[in-house]
Amino acid sequence: MHAHRSALSLLAAALLLSSSSAWAENLIDAYQQAYHTDPVLAQARAELSAQMQDKPLARSALLPHVGVGAAVGFNTADITGFGNIAINRAYLSDSYSVNITQSVFNGQAWIALKQADSRIQASAAGLTYSEQQLALQVAKAYFAVLEAQAQERVAKKQKSLLESIYQQTQATLKIGTGDIIAVREAQARVD
Repeated sequence: MHAHRSALSLLAAALLLSSSSAWAENLIDAYQQAYHTDPVLAQARAELSAQMQDKPLARSALLPHVGVGAAVGFNTADITGFGNIAINRAYLSDSYSVNITQSVFNGQAWIALKQADSRIQASAAGLTYSEQQLALQVAKAYFAVLEAQAQERVAKKQKSLLESIYQQTQATLKIGTGDIIAVREAQARVD
């Protein structure tokens, strides 16, 4: 995990060093780009979203349960014994039912609801932590880039100064007031 974060920091630094206008120009832009593309943060968001799906399911166990039923039957009857006439009848029978049940107290459902709330809070805390870590990484990478750019400017100025000193020592050697040792030392500093 730490290696992944270090690689992400180096990637952010490389992106910030790029001169392309598509890359971040300031710290807020860098954070916004990282916020939308960081896989750790995306995973934390997905985990929070998944945990939030458990709460309605846990709450549903506390709500009334409704059952609906319907039945249709076809009945035939052969009745004899009333003289010579046999009675043969067929008829349909229908039955419908609606059933509503509500628990007075369901301890398991209340515990499941509280657990869902706890998991949501834990996932939200994990997301906040991931956001804070990302902000810290982006800030470190951004300021490391700024430091590297400043060091590069200083190095260029130092090199320019050393080249100027080298040219001056060569000039003093040509006019006869300098010595070869000073020229070699100045050349060594430039190199």
